[in-house]
Amino acid sequence: MARQGARLVAIALKIAVCACSAHDTAACEDAAVGQTLAEQRWKEGFERHELAHDTLVENPDSGFDLGEHDHSAEELFSARVNMILAEAETRRQCG
Repeated sequence: MARQGARLVAIALKIAVCACSAHDTAACEDAAVGQTLAEQRWKEGFERHELAHDTLVENPDSGFDLGEHDHSAEELFSARVNMILAEAETRRQCG
C-alpha cells in the first residue's frame, strides 16, 4: 500500500514538473521519481528503526539483537544521505 502511495505521488510530481519546467523533461522526471523513491525508502527505514528501538527499550530480555537495532540505525543514516542527494539532483535537473 505504501509503495502504491509513493507511485501516485511520483506520478503527480511528474505531471507538475512537466507542466512548468523548461529543463530537460525526461531528466527532471527521472530525478523527481528518484527523489520520491528515496524519500519512501527513508520513511520505511525510519519506521523499521523505531520498531527496533521500541522493541529493545520495552522488552530488553526479549532476545532482540542489539546488532539489529544498530544495523537499522546505519540503514536509516544511509537512506537519509541518499534522500538529500536525490533532492539535490532534482533541484539540479529541474531548476
